[in-house]
Amino acid sequence: MMARRGFTALEVLVSIGVIGVLITLTLPTLSGSVDSAKRVTCSANLRTLHTGLVLWQDGSDGLLPFATVPADLPRGYDRPFDLLAEVLDTPLAEALDGRFEPSQPWACDSDGELFPKLGVSYRYVPVDFFAAHPDGERSRTEITRLFEPADSAVFVDLAGFHGPGVGGRMAARTAGHVNRLDDRGVLPGVR
Repeated sequence: MMARRGFTALEVLVSIGVIGVLITLTLPTLSGSVDSAKRVTCSANLRTLHTGLVLWQDGSDGLLPFATVPADLPRGYDRPFDLLAEVLDTPLAEALDGRFEPSQPWACDSDGELFPKLGVSYRYVPVDFFAAHPDGERSRTEITRLFEPADSAVFVDLAGFHGPGVGGRMAARTAGHVNRLDDRGVLPGVR
């Protein structure tokens, strides 16, 4: 009797089919893991920005950094990120050929659109209140009081980098927590 060599065509086709099914089942899990890793990095960036804010406040009588314009590094609007860069001893992102290269903690890994143009992926929320009341020290004190007890968002990512709609946005709160905003744009646990 002759010894059998190799595989039959049917055995090869069945093996290829099984491998194809396994790949099909694994790909969604792998892409979910990549998205999850990007959310974790974004959360870490927001925590780092919050830490820088707390360090800055310690040396500024507990006041928040004053800024009346959202950050846009190419136009020279870098508050409060310039102050945080100093405190954190981390340089702001630099533009190469008119585009900013991602650097931590300024860039969300899921932001391929806004960061290259603006140099930051995050928004400093108190800027909206300072812009409405730009009367200097009195405004800084009042707005700081507003944010401290309310556990409000201090930094949020600029867009829904982590899913569709507002629910894809993340925020660092004054108490140091990082949460995803719900679909109404509200932090969980805040009415």
